[in-house]
Amino acid sequence: MKNALLILVVLLAVTVARAWEMESYSTTEGPAALLFNPALTSLSPGFEVFYNNEGKGTGGFLSSYSGTGLGLEFNGDEQIFWHYSTSFIRRNTAFGFSYHSDLSDISKQWWASAGAALLFKRFRLGASYEWGDRRDLMLSLGFHPLQKNISLLISLDAITDLKGDETDYFEKTYFHAGASLGIGNVISLFSDFNYFEEDHWELWGGISITSGSSRSSASYLDENNYRISSASLSDDGTDKKYGKKDRIYRLDLKGSFSYFPSGSQGIFRFFGSKGATDFWALIKNIADQIDNDAAKGMYIKIGPNNLSLTQIHELRTVLGRFASASKDREIVVQLSSSTSLVEYYLASIATKIVMDKGASVFLSGFGGESLYFKSALKRFGIEGEFIRPDECTHKAAYEQFMRDDPSPEAKSNIEMVLGDFYNMIVDGIKASRGIDLDKLSEENFLFSAADALEKGMIDSTEFIKDPAEHFKNKPRLVSIRKKYIANWGVEDRKALPVVLLSGIVKDQPGSGGLPFTNETSITPELWERLSKKIEAHPSDEILVLVDSPGGSGSASDLIFELTEALKKKGKKVYVYMLDIAGSGGYYIAINADRIYSSPFTLTGSIGVLGGKMNFAGLLKKLSIGKGTIAVGNNTNVFSSYTPFSDSEREKYKLYLTKFYDLFLKRITDSRDIKLEELRTLAGGRIYSGEQAEKIKLIDRTATLYGVIEELCKEKGYDEVKIERLNASSPAGFLSTDLQIFISFLGLPALTPLFVMEPLILKI
Repeated sequence: MKNALLILVVLLAVTVARAWEMESYSTTEGPAALLFNPALTSLSPGFEVFYNNEGKGTGGFLSSYSGTGLGLEFNGDEQIFWHYSTSFIRRNTAFGFSYHSDLSDISKQWWASAGAALLFKRFRLGASYEWGDRRDLMLSLGFHPLQKNISLLISLDAITDLKGDETDYFEKTYFHAGASLGIGNVISLFSDFNYFEEDHWELWGGISITSGSSRSSASYLDENNYRISSASLSDDGTDKKYGKKDRIYRLDLKGSFSYFPSGSQGIFRFFGSKGATDFWALIKNIADQIDNDAAKGMYIKIGPNNLSLTQIHELRTVLGRFASASKDREIVVQLSSSTSLVEYYLASIATKIVMDKGASVFLSGFGGESLYFKSALKRFGIEGEFIRPDECTHKAAYEQFMRDDPSPEAKSNIEMVLGDFYNMIVDGIKASRGIDLDKLSEENFLFSAADALEKGMIDSTEFIKDPAEHFKNKPRLVSIRKKYIANWGVEDRKALPVVLLSGIVKDQPGSGGLPFTNETSITPELWERLSKKIEAHPSDEILVLVDSPGGSGSASDLIFELTEALKKKGKKVYVYMLDIAGSGGYYIAINADRIYSSPFTLTGSIGVLGGKMNFAGLLKKLSIGKGTIAVGNNTNVFSSYTPFSDSEREKYKLYLTKFYDLFLKRITDSRDIKLEELRTLAGGRIYSGEQAEKIKLIDRTATLYGVIEELCKEKGYDEVKIERLNASSPAGFLSTDLQIFISFLGLPALTPLFVMEPLILKI
């Protein structure tokens, strides 16, 4: 009972990872962590070789990278232990699992461990539990009060040996306390106090020296007990602590990119599934090198990817800032396959473009093809009945069901926006490379590597074996991915809170989409839950990222009202539009204190429409009867098997016109635009971000990094940092992680039947 009470007291005061037995947290937040709480494997990758003179001596190596740790340990009894650990971090929480066993088969020992940690800038709290041939419960508390030129770390740990006998479950508890004093990020002095029982305690001490990416340490207890280790830490220059040698950064642009990655970034990362690359982290890591004197250049290999125009512009801008910060910096881009106009736009920022001899550049304008189904649907007795106010002449949604070709208004509007995008790209390439792509595209549409070299589009044709050969002084090549995470792996509360609203605007999760799933959507309920987190956050500002083509009018207006309520509570709301913020996507942004967007953002589409698909003719062709049982008026207005009557059309159009007037009023109340002027700009017309700035639909075009940098400066932060606020929608019948798990097992995806619902009001 006494031991049980002791554990309960410790539970109130302790954290996640027990320190390596002869060192404090200052030197164990890397590979050595996998031997104890596996949740800490996420914190700082590296490679460590150690020797510990206890009895016959123990030696080995430990390594960890990207949430996974591996190690081998040899002892004087000819045993060989292997260690494996995997972990991941979600915001301020880390989770991990590890497995350890005797490869030599001498002792046949094995044990596993599961751990969790709450991580904050100044302290951390957590626990881990071991089972198998070792039964331990480990709890600890860590403090990091000083983090400048002089750093101080303090840890307190409780380790309890557990017995299988339930009558005396807690066999023995001992305590460990450690402190580390770092001086100038080079020298660290540490001492450990270990209390085992009343007459048995030990005091250890040691020194650690860090030079560049290498760290050596020595710990001493007495002449029969000491430990020495040498470690190679992450050396990518993203942390001021490490890496002062000249380097170039390798950046592989391939695969999927997302601002807030989800899905396989979660628990199924344990099984090796790879999710989208965190695009914000990529941009931030490049920006972190702008003032790094050791950064001499970037080597970029462009492969198949899903980068959008806004992301490519963001990436091109930050690379331009990186290059212009120092005149000796170089950017080398390798093109190894067919390169599109947009990818060449990104590559044109480079000081040198290298293309494989078998690669090519494809020059084409911006455009696309859409299929129109009016006549085809008519053959089957199906008709699209969509209604819009008279002013919404450019509202082109669902035209494919009502026409056999695009309307003149829609065609001219889309051509204008695409022309703006195209001109920005062509002008950017001309400014960087001095070539006129319009003239080149008149000559040909596909250029081989030899042709591209002749026309000055690239600088050489070769296969790059050693990227360093293309840079002055051949500096070392390192990955741009941020490997060492300072401050115990989390961002503190002194950061700009950011939320992402992505998807179709809906009245409720799942409405108007696929049933039984939690597909991405923006709902008032989601925004209300996010608003509560925003209210509780100490910051007075919030940056909302909007990426939405629109959706429900009623939901958009309710989100508008919820934002107003948030502003009345003293919060300033800033909006940055990503790839698209049209119609309802623009509606939910208009009452922000400031609206930003990329020049390549697609926005506007201020207008409304509504309607339904009418299958009455199909039923007749198939000789299918329809019986209607209804009480009251207007029961069949939105039935998919009954056409609108003339009276219903007139009444519905009047309703849509009134809602359109409300939409316009919301804008004139929020933006510096007169109603008469707005009517000439609205009507469903779409705009590029650059055009939207000129007509005052937004405040300014900028990159996302530039906006966050500006807001952080306004708040007095000395560096650019964000804190992501999340509030995932209530899971449907099949959650995202479950769908991923099904895919991981190789089972077929569970795809619900398509459901067509009437469109009451879409904007």
